[in-house]
Amino acid sequence: MTTGTQQAFEVNSILAEEVAVQGDLLTTKSTYTITTAGDTTITAQQLAGYTIISTTQTNPSILTTDTATNILAQFPNASIGSSFKTRIFNNDQSILGYTITLAAGSGITLESLIPNPSIPKGFYVDYLFVFTAIGSTPTINIYPIGGGEMQPTSNAIQQNIFAGGAATLTASQVVGSMVLTTNVTLATNMAGAVGYCSTVSTNNTTFTMYHIPAGTNVQTAIGVATFPASGTTPSFATNSGATLTFSVGDVLQLLAPSTVDPTLAGIAISIPVNPTVNVMSVGGGASTLPANSVVLTYCCTVAGEIPANFNGSVAACTNSATASATFNIYHITGGTNIQQHIGTLIFQAGALTGSFSAIAGASLSFNVGDVLQVLAPSTVDSSLGNICLSIVGVN
Repeated sequence: MTTGTQQAFEVNSILAEEVAVQGDLLTTKSTYTITTAGDTTITAQQLAGYTIISTTQTNPSILTTDTATNILAQFPNASIGSSFKTRIFNNDQSILGYTITLAAGSGITLESLIPNPSIPKGFYVDYLFVFTAIGSTPTINIYPIGGGEMQPTSNAIQQNIFAGGAATLTASQVVGSMVLTTNVTLATNMAGAVGYCSTVSTNNTTFTMYHIPAGTNVQTAIGVATFPASGTTPSFATNSGATLTFSVGDVLQLLAPSTVDPTLAGIAISIPVNPTVNVMSVGGGASTLPANSVVLTYCCTVAGEIPANFNGSVAACTNSATASATFNIYHITGGTNIQQHIGTLIFQAGALTGSFSAIAGASLSFNVGDVLQVLAPSTVDSSLGNICLSIVGVN
């Protein structure tokens, strides 16, 4: 096929129906970004989903698959002939637009009617992975089955941190918190950020934005949002020299001032960050955790689904638990109050990050109007606090 205006790009596809397979193992899609300055390996988890490659290389890059053994571990129910598909998209943002090429790891054979195509900037190739042997020495054949040019707008979205205040504010309370599901950057002076209060303050009131690196509880101030006296909208500024590039698992957190204005109330702040991939996620959190309290609730505005075992979703806390703490995740069908238990989020004792898992057989598909809800444990660990989480979905 020839598409776009950059250059002719052809994939001599092997049609999926020409390959003897027993069905697609992949029922949901995940979106991953790989940012590389050179050759690298695509992990089994990244391959077992919908992969977008974001490259910052200074020369053409080779992406080598993980081993067949590691890929098989992602699909414990696989049999000979089982298959899944992966899309690799070259999202290189450089002026020269370097190519990327897929290479086979141990136990992998890359089948093609022509030499494996290099993928130009802005184009993608779909690959079919077929298990040809399983057990202790698995093998996989990979077939390129199509490709083309991605639409220029497919990557042009923003991911927002939403911070909502209560009727009144307590000193230094967490007003908004988000754990990142993709690498992002924050614009200088938080360009594009907006805010509002329903009751104005008597004095200038400053909220501070912090960055907490993944797996730590170390806060670094990176910027402020300031409501002027008698003003309903804040101004935003980033600190001079502050790092404004963040990684998966990092936490961005907005705290109320240590001295609270007695009249300021009804705070709402949205701060856009620029993701490197097109990913949909919803975030929530809480400073303290009453038993069975709602940590996250989201009413779906678009239909979508959560990847298997919540792949890509992340959770963090700044105050760890003394014992294992389990949060239950529910799906509530639109127009009802019936909760279906679909998964759990567990913080182990002393851990600053949590792990997600799905309930066997539970549907992870949502329709418009359905509700995703995460509840705190019925018995609360008094040490656990400042929870934040982001659950990734695709539509």
